[in-house]
Amino acid sequence: MNSPCRRSTPSLGHLHKKKGLPLRRILLKVTLFLVIFSFSFYLPNQVTEIKKREKTIQEIVSVLQSRQTDLSNVVKEDLAEAIYEEAIRYNHDPKFILALMDTESNFYNWLSPRQEPRV
Repeated sequence: MNSPCRRSTPSLGHLHKKKGLPLRRILLKVTLFLVIFSFSFYLPNQVTEIKKREKTIQEIVSVLQSRQTDLSNVVKEDLAEAIYEEAIRYNHDPKFILALMDTESNFYNWLSPRQEPRV
């Protein structure tokens, strides 16, 4: 026969599981906090870089549109992106590359390498 006292005492395995459960929750919360904390430093830099990239590309497009290049708007946007990407790739300022293009060819896209730039 089972006595009432025996039913009311919990087993040792049950007590061990209750002690382990809060520890898991604490570890989960600490891990989640660290992940979110790490991303809080990484993500704002990415957003800033994207905004900076878009602003610079729009500035390049506006310069290209202000010049007579005989390029379509789509090609100007593609060219602006290419100027930006290649300038960043080789650690140059995209506006410097744009100024160099202006100085060398005045954005005259039909200039062959053998011809002298227009002055």
